[in-house]
Amino acid sequence: MTYLWQKAEWPAFNWSSSALLEVLVNARFEQGRLLSLPNNFVHSFEISDIKKHLYSDLLAAGPVSVERIHGWQASLFPTGFSGVKKIKIAELRNKELLRSSLPQKHLQEEFARYLHWWQEPPVELDPVLRSAIAFFWFYLLSPYEDGNFDLACALSEKALQEEEKLNLRPYDISVQLEENREQVIQKIEKCSTGSGDITEWLLYYLELYLTAVRAAYIIADQNQTIDHFWKTYSAYDLNQRQRKVLNYMLELQVAMTNREYVDLCKTSRESAKRDLAELVKVGILKSGEKKGRSVSYSL
Repeated sequence: MTYLWQKAEWPAFNWSSSALLEVLVNARFEQGRLLSLPNNFVHSFEISDIKKHLYSDLLAAGPVSVERIHGWQASLFPTGFSGVKKIKIAELRNKELLRSSLPQKHLQEEFARYLHWWQEPPVELDPVLRSAIAFFWFYLLSPYEDGNFDLACALSEKALQEEEKLNLRPYDISVQLEENREQVIQKIEKCSTGSGDITEWLLYYLELYLTAVRAAYIIADQNQTIDHFWKTYSAYDLNQRQRKVLNYMLELQVAMTNREYVDLCKTSRESAKRDLAELVKVGILKSGEKKGRSVSYSL
């Protein structure tokens, strides 16, 4: 089996632009829709404690260098161990990994080639595709004994951040990559042989990208809706129970019954009935068609 790095034209990746066009246009549209929202509504996703140092530096300004990526890898393994296994930290590996990974003897040269491409990518290359290729290429190199997948995720995020010029990550492409880790690796393995056509990988990456951006937009749009709601009704004298229930309904986009109100607020049925009636009276809630105990209320 011949791997891409064994070919004379390495690393000349190629793809079908026509096959990518529709999904790439959708990706850029969804990205623009999310980034057009005010910054205070943009969602900054949670990351694990072990990766906080990596992402803190990732979001900082400055060029990506060998030393910087070494530092990222070291931050993933602060004890020098991966599980119970001691590994090389902040150094290129001196052993072979997967068959599809570049042989150790070529690492230094190819890592330098990767960084040169990173710093001077083709002018016509779309930034989202750049992030997909950054992941794919780095994972093929797998320059470290461990942490290569996480570092590929970080470089993918960094490529996007350099285009968006934000001091936070408003969507979680890394989380999507990690949640689909097995399939991501399968796609890379499949595209690591053959003619160098990575269309299938790029399409899969764009699907994950769309999922990440759309999920973040839903959160940001919901936050904006909630903010607008409370500005609209800021003059109303609502008690803590009513505010709690309204926030619950806004966040989950659900209706509310008298019984659910009682359970959520740990209050009496009469208090719940009175609170709901007041919210209907001022026009914040409306009651459904059913009457009696079956009545439900919606925003």
